[in-house]
Amino acid sequence: MIIEIPNSARKKAPIITLDWIVFGTGVVAVIAAAFALMNATPITLVIN
Repeated sequence: MIIEIPNSARKKAPIITLDWIVFGTGVVAVIAAAFALMNATPITLVIN
């Protein structure tokens, strides 16, 4: 029982970290895309 508890914790930890990494990169990508669109629209208006 003592050995199984740390093993289950070790198995859950990487899954949680990977989910947070994927979630974090997705949020960063969405924010970066939003800033890119906000910065691109004034540039295109000025060029046009």
